[in-house]
Amino acid sequence: MKGCILPLLQLADSGFPTGAFSHSFGLETALAEKTVSDVYSLQRWLEDLLRGSFATMEAPGVYFSYYLVTEYMERFSDLPARTEFEQSIALLDYRLTLSKLARESREGSTKIGRQYLRMTLELYPHSHLQLYDAMIRKGICYGNGAIVHGFVCAYLGIDQKLAIATYLYSAVNALVQNAVRATVIGQTEGQKTLASLFPALEDIALDLVKQPPAFFHLANAAIFHEIQGMRHETLYSRLFMS
Repeated sequence: MKGCILPLLQLADSGFPTGAFSHSFGLETALAEKTVSDVYSLQRWLEDLLRGSFATMEAPGVYFSYYLVTEYMERFSDLPARTEFEQSIALLDYRLTLSKLARESREGSTKIGRQYLRMTLELYPHSHLQLYDAMIRKGICYGNGAIVHGFVCAYLGIDQKLAIATYLYSAVNALVQNAVRATVIGQTEGQKTLASLFPALEDIALDLVKQPPAFFHLANAAIFHEIQGMRHETLYSRLFMS
């Protein structure tokens, strides 16, 4: 199955059970406060999230995870190399998790990441993801979906740019579907919104592969979205967990 796109289609499918359907990451607050009220404001909200967070945190998370696995996969039996790999993964995990200012967003990201890890371990038991799972169980890492995705895509031999683009697609698609569930837009409008973001997803993935950021330059600039995430727990009624 090395290099085959079918496993990637399965991982990016909205039906893949990561639990993302339970989290809105501040979108429900935006809906309640009328920041997002139609297809146009939803698109703007998603574009801002893409540029302010996904492009600068989650997408680089996939990139660096993929890179580290590719670099060290053949040397996991060598203790010094394995230790260096684990230290790099732990640092990446910290930055991806702690960059989320809202507690609900951090917890939601961790829950999705751990569920994604459980599913991929079931599907690909020889992918060496046991290393990451052990680090989470020991309390060394929190658990992050971007790291899992980069890890498993490197193992499957998926093109790196495609790995990044599909992770972004999966994350955005989950939010679009949650907007549909919240009845702010219909199914057709949801698909149009998703399609309108394809060029941005492609550009982010391409730019990242061409000019990867420094490892220590990962940052979260989607502050308004984080504040909406913080206000989520005070909403009068809630459909989502975050």
